[in-house]
Amino acid sequence: MKQNIKNPKIAYINFFKYTAPNIENKLLAMAEGARRAGITNIDFININGEKNDASGLVRYVRFPYNYLPIKYYYFFLDRYQLIERSLNLEKYDYIILRYCNGDPSGGRFFKKYNIISEHHTLEVPEYQSHLQSNLPVYDKIARGFRLKLEQANGPKMLQKAKGIIGVTNEIIEYELSRISDNVPTITIPNGITVEKVSKTGFKKFDGKCLDIVIVASKPSPWHGVDRLVRSIDDYKGCVNINLHIIGDVRKSDVISVSNEHCKIICHGYKSDNDLDDILKNSNIGISTLELYTKRMNEACSLKTREYTARGLPYVLAYDDPDLQQVDKNKQFFLKFPNDNSLIDFQAVIHFAENISKKKDLAEYMRDYALKYMDWSVKMKQYINFVQSVDQLNLLQSSRKINQ
Repeated sequence: MKQNIKNPKIAYINFFKYTAPNIENKLLAMAEGARRAGITNIDFININGEKNDASGLVRYVRFPYNYLPIKYYYFFLDRYQLIERSLNLEKYDYIILRYCNGDPSGGRFFKKYNIISEHHTLEVPEYQSHLQSNLPVYDKIARGFRLKLEQANGPKMLQKAKGIIGVTNEIIEYELSRISDNVPTITIPNGITVEKVSKTGFKKFDGKCLDIVIVASKPSPWHGVDRLVRSIDDYKGCVNINLHIIGDVRKSDVISVSNEHCKIICHGYKSDNDLDDILKNSNIGISTLELYTKRMNEACSLKTREYTARGLPYVLAYDDPDLQQVDKNKQFFLKFPNDNSLIDFQAVIHFAENISKKKDLAEYMRDYALKYMDWSVKMKQYINFVQSVDQLNLLQSSRKINQ
């Protein structure tokens, strides 16, 4: 492969059997961020089993096997050969690959190409967590099989990677613990497109009624709705608390409360102006509260980024790498332990009182999101990391020649 220190040609590749809207939206946002940042040396490619489309910023490439037995064989046991046969990878100096788990074909693939592996979770613990959940028997068998493949092949593949990207420091530490050699790493949390998020700000707390809101696409345990409701139910003060839940969450999905000062309003799915109206009339947003259910302490929740871009202060219960630069005098979040303990709602009320006294807090939050969370900023970090890996590879090659 050719090498160019200043401007290596890069492919960012997603590989999924079926369409996955959340991941596809992220890929498009990354591509748009790269364009806004003036980055022209990276192609965004979604290799999938359903469609071909080269008309947009993201190129969709359908993998070549359509017959079910063959397709499933390759998807489960030879997926890296499937990636290789779907696309001409020789024209790229580096491939940033959203990690698609251990596979017998992965070792050869990682050795043949300059792979930078991107990780979004702790693979083995996540599979183990799935096996302990109430999944259908077929899903458990499939995930158990993937777990064995990951344990057998994942470390061998990562050993050959040119670099590792993790969305949290915790994930980076985990991946490094699985290999023996030093591999260049960087933490690049997920981003957002700030300009697509309305700046709604927040309603000042009047000392009588606290309106809090949580956006939950579906009733997943790590959102922490149960922990939130139990904590509100335990509150003994006289402030009325309205909990607004946005997303595919019904009243029957939420545990009941007996606190006469608490009211739960399930709005269902909301978007655009309807979503903006609810959020701008809220005092505080609620981000992830029970990440421990995924055996993780760090994350880069989309809710956290959207609340920041909107200028809506929030409560969370995990470590977020993108919040390390916040000015303590303008801190716009309140953090609780990442466990099942009750949240002190008197502390939440005190937080609401404090943020209501701060001038221009919503503007500071918006500016912070633009500076640290926007995809245009993140994509520059991707490119800079690839360039540093490229320079290291050239230096190592030069040393071998001179030995």
